[in-house]
Amino acid sequence: MAGMEVQNVFYTLPEEEGANVYARAVDALGKHFAPQANYERHMFRKLDQSPTESVDQYITVATEIRDV
Repeated sequence: MAGMEVQNVFYTLPEEEGANVYARAVDALGKHFAPQANYERHMFRKLDQSPTESVDQYITVATEIRDV
């Protein structure tokens, strides 16, 4: 059984004629609850420019973290 958060994600899936509902649900829920993506997003949002870091250096680091 799943909780309300899983149900909310499931009910927001668009209905597609002839699509395998189970496969779509597993794929969507897997993407939604993927811990790696959440960790990477956290690291990107946590990024802060140090006082000795130039804007170019900061943008380079931010781009590298974004592309992971």
